[in-house]
Amino acid sequence: MKALTASSLTGLALLALTGCGESVSNRLMAPTDGPSATKAGTPIMRGLTSSAGVVPTAYDGNTSGDGSSSCSALGFGSTGTKVDGAYSQKVGGYQFTVSGSEKQYLAFAPSGTPTSTILAVIVKGGDAYDVYNYRNNPRTSDAGLTSPYNHGGNIPTISHYVVCYGPYTPPIFTKTLVGVMKEGATIGSMEDDLSWRDHPDLVIIPWGRTRWLDWQLSYTLPPGVTGIITENATTVCGSLGTFRLQCTFNENPATYPIYTWSGLSGQGAVLVMNDLGGGGAGSCGDHDYTNTATLALSNGTTLTASKTITVRVVCPTTP
Repeated sequence: MKALTASSLTGLALLALTGCGESVSNRLMAPTDGPSATKAGTPIMRGLTSSAGVVPTAYDGNTSGDGSSSCSALGFGSTGTKVDGAYSQKVGGYQFTVSGSEKQYLAFAPSGTPTSTILAVIVKGGDAYDVYNYRNNPRTSDAGLTSPYNHGGNIPTISHYVVCYGPYTPPIFTKTLVGVMKEGATIGSMEDDLSWRDHPDLVIIPWGRTRWLDWQLSYTLPPGVTGIITENATTVCGSLGTFRLQCTFNENPATYPIYTWSGLSGQGAVLVMNDLGGGGAGSCGDHDYTNTATLALSNGTTLTASKTITVRVVCPTTP
C-alpha cells in the first residue's frame, strides 16, 4: 500500500471542504488591496456572499481599534461604530440582527427612516474578518453577512462587527400636473387649455370633449443608486370608478398597461401624457382623479408619487 504524502493529505482536505457550502475555489479569495490573506501559509477562506450579492474580501488578524479607526484604515472614512460580541443593535438608523445556531450570521434593515448611508460592514470571527463593501452599490438592507471560514471549514461565531457609514441623502419623488391641452382649431391639432392655469387642481372638460394631461415625474436619487419608474394605466384610470370617463395613455401601445422608464440616476424628470374624455352616463359633475406612479430603487427602496385633481365634466343644460 502506497503511503500518503503531505501533498496528498492536503488535496484530500480540500476535497472534504468542498462539501461545506461554497467551493474552495470560490472561497480562497486573497485581497489585493489589504493586509496579508494568509496565516502560516494557509489561504483565508472568505465567508458567504450576501443576499444582495456582495462578495466580501477576507483579511487576516483583527480590526484596527475602535469603529472609526477600522473604517479609516480600510478607506471608508472616519465614521464608524463597533459592536462587541454577537449582539443585535441599532446603528445609524438601521437594525443589525445576529442570527444562526452559532450566532454567525449578520443582517441589517432600516429602523424607521435611515439617518446614514452604509459604506461597509466588517464582520470579525475567529482569526480573520470579512469586509462587505457597499460604497459603489448602496443598500438599505442585506443579510447573510459572515466572517471568513476558519481552518476547520466552519463559519465561526461573530466576535464583533463594525459599521462604516456616511451622510444619508434621502431620495425624492414627486408627481405634478404641468399642462393641459385641448382640441385645436383644425382637425387633429392641439393647443394649450389656458383656463386650467387659473385652477391647477381642476380640469374642466365639456361633455363629449377630450383633454390631454401632461404629468411630470421628478426624482432625486442618492449617489450610486439607480431607479425604475412604473406607470400602471389600469390602476391610474381605475380611480375614475363608475363615472365612465374615457382614460387612456398616449404611450407605446405595445407595452399597455405597464409603462417603465429604467436606468434613472442622479436628478431628472420624466414627462407622461394621458387623456381624459367627458362623456357617457354618469360622467357629469365633479370627480376626484388620483394619478400614482412608482419608483423602485436599486438599494431596495420603493417610493410612490401621487397627485389628486378634480375632473369636472360640464354637460349640456336641459331646457
